[in-house]
Amino acid sequence: MTLQLILLCGLYVGLSLLVLYLIASSSIPWMLRLGIAVLVTLGYFASWTLWRDMAGWPARAVLPDRFLFHAATIIEPDDEKAEPGVIHVWATELLDEGPDKRPRSYQVPYLKSLHSKIQEAEARMRNGRPQIGHRESVKSGGFTVDGAMRRDEDEQQFNLGDLASPALPEK
Repeated sequence: MTLQLILLCGLYVGLSLLVLYLIASSSIPWMLRLGIAVLVTLGYFASWTLWRDMAGWPARAVLPDRFLFHAATIIEPDDEKAEPGVIHVWATELLDEGPDKRPRSYQVPYLKSLHSKIQEAEARMRNGRPQIGHRESVKSGGFTVDGAMRRDEDEQQFNLGDLASPALPEK
């Protein structure tokens, strides 16, 4: 992955130099030149942000409403370092037509209640019972863009339970 980052940075530097050369040698108005430079710079930050989600780092998206739970890593809060703690959940979204093809890692704020739920679910998984997750309904909190009332930690609350056994056809 380090080689890919170096190549990506080299591509960005090369593109920057090309844009800088074209801007410096052109006769377009200076406001348009400045706009092009700002647009290219913003494009770098946007592509970096979008690339992070594709590189296997935990998604900053909200957990799906229904998901197949695979595993989790729990990093407890550290008061000495002023770190809030985080939970990384590895899950596959369950769609109406079946599970999504690829599992994804989600980053969830640390909560003691989630910590205990995940430990219990992992114990059941060790006993051979696959776990399914359901995101809980959103509680009251601040406003969001879509007008719904919610807080960050509330929209990441979820419950885990045993996956129902598949119904077998009759003989």
